[in-house]
Amino acid sequence: MGSQDSAAEARRPRRELTLLPSLGAFLVSAGLFLAHAAFLFPLHLDDPYITFRYGRNLARGDGLVWNVGEAPVEGFTSHAWVVLAALAEASGSPPLLVAKLAGLAAGLLVLAVLAFGTRRLLPNASDRLAAALLLATSTSFVSMSASGMENVAFAAAASLLIPLLGPWDAPDAAGQVTPRRAALAGLLSGLLVTIRPAGHVFVVVLLGALAFAARATRERRPLVAAGVAAGAVLVPFHAFRLATFGSLVPLTYLAKHTGEPFLERVASGLRWLGERGGPLLPIFFLALLSALVLLRGRAARASAALLAVFPAYAVAVGGDSSAFPGARLLLPVLPFAAALAVAAVRRVTGGGLRAAAFSGLLLASFTLAQVPDMTSLRRGLALDRRSGAAGGPARAAFDHLAELLDPRPLRLSSYLVVATPPGERIAVPWAGRVPYETGLATVDMLGLNDAHIARLPKLDRGVDVKYDPDYVLSKRPWYVCENFVLGGVPVTALARLSDDQLARLGAFRAGQRALLRSPLLARDYDVDAGIPNSAGGSITCFRRREPAR
Repeated sequence: MGSQDSAAEARRPRRELTLLPSLGAFLVSAGLFLAHAAFLFPLHLDDPYITFRYGRNLARGDGLVWNVGEAPVEGFTSHAWVVLAALAEASGSPPLLVAKLAGLAAGLLVLAVLAFGTRRLLPNASDRLAAALLLATSTSFVSMSASGMENVAFAAAASLLIPLLGPWDAPDAAGQVTPRRAALAGLLSGLLVTIRPAGHVFVVVLLGALAFAARATRERRPLVAAGVAAGAVLVPFHAFRLATFGSLVPLTYLAKHTGEPFLERVASGLRWLGERGGPLLPIFFLALLSALVLLRGRAARASAALLAVFPAYAVAVGGDSSAFPGARLLLPVLPFAAALAVAAVRRVTGGGLRAAAFSGLLLASFTLAQVPDMTSLRRGLALDRRSGAAGGPARAAFDHLAELLDPRPLRLSSYLVVATPPGERIAVPWAGRVPYETGLATVDMLGLNDAHIARLPKLDRGVDVKYDPDYVLSKRPWYVCENFVLGGVPVTALARLSDDQLARLGAFRAGQRALLRSPLLARDYDVDAGIPNSAGGSITCFRRREPAR
């Protein structure tokens, strides 16, 4: 007994020493990440409030509904994030604060996985530091961490598969995963689906990698264990969705990515990939080189599949909305890409000082590539600040934290609450903050939360372009608000204006122009000149005429 205790004591300092380099890599990358996040913390996005509206209705016992009293609709992307919002609402906590803190915690978790969980792929601590720093300097990654959305939480949960997949550089027979580890990976991949629908990709890739390994080893227990664990989540989850919403396809996907000719959608996707994904593409290229050529293990094959699927998916669906900074559709596999890109540099250069120098060059060039996105975001954040606000990024972050702790509605939201009679509804193209803050029944004019509009064909190229003005006006909302600057043009004269003239008023989409030309708008609506406009004068709200008495 004494000799065993002595042996354990002898091993403990060595184990603790081996963790110190990983701890150092995490602390350095986490410090940079938090400093970067402080610059972007005041980021405002409209979409998180869609989730918060569903979460509030759920917390109040009204169900997963967009408008209380109507049928449930799946106008949100993340069931897990709706539950988080519901918990925040039930506890009286500001949901945006909770969501932002959860996103930052998820970002730190990714860095911890890269620092501690990639030692089989990156034995050198300096390489693990380089991989973590690629994430900490990525404006796409950090901005979405601070956005209040679920994208980085999804990437964090996916990154936990990195230490579970193995082996990276050995034949399957030499590194067979145990059934217990396979079951854990299957359970995790199933849970990914509850965070974002793209989790299905991880389920398929995981089971495919284990099936491929089973052919070489004739050991099928890991495959069965992973399949059963994933199914234990997916079967009840999808049964619930089917019973609740009557469909397995969320309205968000239908509204954004369907109803457009395939080649036009691909052209839009390629343009988005080049513009938004440009800084990440060299990292993805090096990672694919590492996964396909330099490594030969099961984890490398699975990662290669993931690295190929997500950019291909982004192109196939036409890219993403311009409202989101960076390339959020690529974030789920960015931790894999960062680790494998650094592994490629290590293996191509042969290690030593040469590898460290090339890793540093890779990191420096990647950081410089973030400057345009960072500059654009900072400029936008400066414009969004309240009039009279002064101070630098630290002051802006502090002021935003104070706003999160004591949230106040937009002036437009407060006005609409008072000016809209009981039982009436509004129609807006921004389905987030205004509907959440007003609590009014709302027609989502872009169809993210409206099954009719979501299933229509697109009138324009791109994302968030579906419209049906006649359908919207037939619901007779009390207010119809849009991003127009009419400049005194009477409603009755709008139908006579050309496309170019309407575009100068802010009607850039075909659906917006159809709205302004609608006979129903001219017949039933007037411009409400009293609307408080906090968006540079670019919002016009049409109010329904009261019937003559």
